[in-house]
Amino acid sequence: MVLFTAYFVVVKDVRARIDTFTLQTITMALGAVVLLPMAAIEAGGLVPAWPSWTEWGWLALLLAIPGTGHLLMNWAHLHVSLSLAGMLTLAIPALSALGAWLVLDQRLTMVQAIGMAVVIASLVVVVRLDARLHVDQITGA
Repeated sequence: MVLFTAYFVVVKDVRARIDTFTLQTITMALGAVVLLPMAAIEAGGLVPAWPSWTEWGWLALLLAIPGTGHLLMNWAHLHVSLSLAGMLTLAIPALSALGAWLVLDQRLTMVQAIGMAVVIASLVVVVRLDARLHVDQITGA
């Protein structure tokens, strides 16, 4: 959690000086440099077996879906407060569970569904209040 928070603070600062795509490219390149040695150790060698076409499809989805979310969050850092960006990440577990239910047919308990609804509803309230405060600051009300 400390590293995630530090990442958000650094990205918020850096995002004010560089565009979203440059930030995304740098972030992904650094991630590859850090994770490639770990992946090589786990795979038992630097050159893993060549993926099948099906595996390429899964890899593309694995890149596109989380990568798009990451890109949008990097874009948002310039437009929302750090605290709001951090709070919005609370939706990730709820949305992930919902996605697992929809796509993977994983079971959700009633307690989980209620908890997800509470989290999402709370975030809707926070975002609306933040937007209202932002408008009030701009208009001087």
